[in-house]
Amino acid sequence: MSETRNEEVIAQLKSDLAEAKAELAEYTDEATHPPQVELGGGSAGYSTWQSAVVVRQHIEKRIEEFEDALERAEQGLYGICEECGKPIPAERLQAIPSATLCVECAGKISKR
Repeated sequence: MSETRNEEVIAQLKSDLAEAKAELAEYTDEATHPPQVELGGGSAGYSTWQSAVVVRQHIEKRIEEFEDALERAEQGLYGICEECGKPIPAERLQAIPSATLCVECAGKISKR
């Protein structure tokens, strides 16, 4: 990957990471304060809280993936398959910026 392209990737990953962190902040308060519910009594607030917890966990995983991708980009390893060492196609990286495996290797690993 050219140095200019790598700088573009790093800038995009930093932007994606900042967006994910901002999104996480929206769910943090709601997910950390479960509603008070009496035993046996349902609550719409409880469902909202549960959803916020799941979304927050998903966002936290995305943040970790963006941080890992950013670290790989800064080391010059972004876009290189961790399994076979071949370049990961640009289309795959556009669809999944945190991809660490080429399609072929990802398929092999998922079959294990």
